[in-house]
Amino acid sequence: MDNYHSTIAKNTLFLYLRMGIVMLVTLYTSRIVLRALGVVDYGLFNVVGGVVTIFLFFNMALSAATARYLAYELGRGNQQKLNQIFSTSLNLHIGLAIILLFILQTIGLWFVSTQMVIPSHRFHAAMWVYQFSIFTMIFTVTQVPYNASLIAHENMKIYAYIGLLEALMILVIGYLIQLSPIDRLIFYAAGLMAEKILVQLFLRYYTLRKYKECRFRFIKSKKIYTELLSYSTWELIGSLSYAGQTQGINIILNLFFGPIVNAARAISVQAQVACNTLIGNFLTAPEPRIVKFYSEGKKEETFNLTFTVGKYAFVLILLIVAPATAEINYLLNLWLGTHSYPSETATFTIIILYSALVQTLTQSLLIVFRAIGKIREGNCYSGIIMLLSLIIVYITLKLGFPAYSAFWEILLANIISFFVYLFFTWRYEHFNIKRYLLKTISPLMAITFVSCMLSFLLKHTMNASFVRVIYNFIVSDLAIIGFTWLFLLQKKEKMILIRKLRQLWK
Repeated sequence: MDNYHSTIAKNTLFLYLRMGIVMLVTLYTSRIVLRALGVVDYGLFNVVGGVVTIFLFFNMALSAATARYLAYELGRGNQQKLNQIFSTSLNLHIGLAIILLFILQTIGLWFVSTQMVIPSHRFHAAMWVYQFSIFTMIFTVTQVPYNASLIAHENMKIYAYIGLLEALMILVIGYLIQLSPIDRLIFYAAGLMAEKILVQLFLRYYTLRKYKECRFRFIKSKKIYTELLSYSTWELIGSLSYAGQTQGINIILNLFFGPIVNAARAISVQAQVACNTLIGNFLTAPEPRIVKFYSEGKKEETFNLTFTVGKYAFVLILLIVAPATAEINYLLNLWLGTHSYPSETATFTIIILYSALVQTLTQSLLIVFRAIGKIREGNCYSGIIMLLSLIIVYITLKLGFPAYSAFWEILLANIISFFVYLFFTWRYEHFNIKRYLLKTISPLMAITFVSCMLSFLLKHTMNASFVRVIYNFIVSDLAIIGFTWLFLLQKKEKMILIRKLRQLWK
């Protein structure tokens, strides 16, 4: 037990090193890029690139299947099956890349050219952004089996190093925009494409040299193709709902409000990306271990580890969300500069940060849900909920509701989706759902409510200043930590934490 805790702790440390620097550099880079491109071009880049991204829900489904089966077979120690799964997955991703290329150069190109709101004088640049995004997508799709292999082997150190390099390269591109001899938007899109391709080529080389199963072989076995595609088919519904939520709403906002609101949403999403990076790094480290536990029949360890990391991840995000939502206007001015961003940005950011809290619980639950492998019903119902929410968003905006109403509707859909996954996980394995709701979810909701109210009350006790922001973060975070210790952590968890702190002190 101590060994796997040590492994997870070490992997998490590497990912946190990456996360901390990447978050700071990414947020600073978005400030530079927004000023260099301007609000309209910044919004155009995100919405046009989003049309390409929305088609990646096919890739997300195959990616989840690849990662799950590689980790599962590593847990069983089946080297031959590992190579078969890797090679089969690579074949499928190459085929998928060809199909997506055809769709994006026909239907996708028609949609961007004729249906989206693009200023006429920026149409040429938008088309270049679209083509660069497609080329980047081709490399991203065929990269999936290599990344899945790194994660399955719990090799997080390389991700820490590569993540730092990526962040620095993007920062350099952001600075070079102002020196560009060509259109700034085109230069930015081309620079990001080059950066992504270089990083992915390096990871392929590294993976091929390090892991034997990554040697490509042409697999004829229909059974393995069927196995991966069968799992991916039901994963596809969940991926489609996620793509619809993230990029579909961006397109709908463009149809009703144009690129300036897209820019507000894009800026707000940077805060969500920072939180999701934190969540992803926290959950990536234990995910292969959870899948391996389940493959070895250790169901109690599977659920204990899943719910523990989910609980910790939620508190970690809450430490940011509670004070940040209270001080959002000051933080946006500090980050982007006074009045350099659309007026809707603050409202969008607050709602999106609350959505990030809900997604933390859902993402932790999805790890064990995928380890079980019975994803059909959960993904079907959750997918229906998410797609219906987009229809509702379209109808409400058509009726004249403000843009921020779309984000409240998506937040509600996320909450319902979490309970759908929770119900089906319980249905498949019959863990103690009552205990989970009473001992984990209820205290988390109470701590969230009290800490957010405290942060907003603190905001009104002092005049707006950087000192007030620091004071708010310190007081609210200390309150969250105190409430977590008193009402959320179990006795055994407290003892483990005290032991770890004593080891660090020595």
